[in-house]
Amino acid sequence: MPDISNGDMTIKDSGARRVFASGAHRDRAVGKGAFHLLPYNALLEVAKVFETGALKYSSNNWKLGMPVSEYLNSGLRHGMKAAAGWNDEPHMAQAAWNFLCAIETLWMVRQGLLPADLDDVQNWLTAEGVEKAFAAIRLENERRRAETAADATAAGRP
Repeated sequence: MPDISNGDMTIKDSGARRVFASGAHRDRAVGKGAFHLLPYNALLEVAKVFETGALKYSSNNWKLGMPVSEYLNSGLRHGMKAAAGWNDEPHMAQAAWNFLCAIETLWMVRQGLLPADLDDVQNWLTAEGVEKAFAAIRLENERRRAETAADATAAGRP
């Protein structure tokens, strides 16, 4: 079924319908997310992390782009602190913030809104992924050796 248009407004229409006992009709729900199932209080805690981060840096600073590995590293660190019982910060909410931002960053990379090199997580589960990871490690090692040699030369060391 085509989308429904009325002047400058268009409503998407899947063609699939749900019919309620009252006789009311509604478009399908599958694939749209079940937002009513999200845990309010947990999301409130994560929203407070977003709010505090906006005060510390600026609103949406994170949307400028950071490597996904940064979010994962920080999220895992906060998760480990939460698991160890640390209560000096809201570690579970901060872990969730990092994982949500990692997911959103990957989406933005896949949409072409952020550079592809921000998706820097290595795939160690396939032979192709392992080879690609080792190639990246070798390249980084070569870059660091060249940088160290250049520093030594600039300092007058052999």
